[in-house]
Amino acid sequence: MIIFESDAIFNMRDFVIDSKVLLLRGRAPLNVKENHIDIKFVDVKYIDIPVSLNGIKIKKVVKDQFLDPIFNVINDAPSFKQFIIESENVEYVIGCSGLCVYYVRDTSFVSSIRKDLKKIKIIASA
Repeated sequence: MIIFESDAIFNMRDFVIDSKVLLLRGRAPLNVKENHIDIKFVDVKYIDIPVSLNGIKIKKVVKDQFLDPIFNVINDAPSFKQFIIESENVEYVIGCSGLCVYYVRDTSFVSSIRKDLKKIKIIASA
C-alpha cells in the first residue's frame, strides 16, 4: 500500500536519539505556499536508508510479509510497522511505530521535530 510519493529530493534532516524520531525533508511543490515537505518517523527501531533520496515512494508492508527475519525478533510491540522507502528503483527499510507526512513553511535551521508547530498541513500518515 503506497502511503506517499514525490519526485523531490529528500535528505535526512534530523534524528532525535532519545525519542527515536527521524525527520526527512524535501522541497514542496511550487503550487503550495509551504516550502518543505517533512516526513516524520516515530519510535524508529530499525533504519536502512541513505542520507539523500532522489524521489521517494513510501509503502507500508503487512506484518505477514516482513522482508527480513530480524523484524520477527523486534516485532514485540503491536504498534511496530515496516515501511519500504523506494528511491531510484532501490528499496530501503524503516521499522517504526508510524509516520506523518506534512507541509512546513519554515526557513529556520531548527527542524520541525524540535519545535512546537502550530499549523501544519498533513499530507499522509500511517
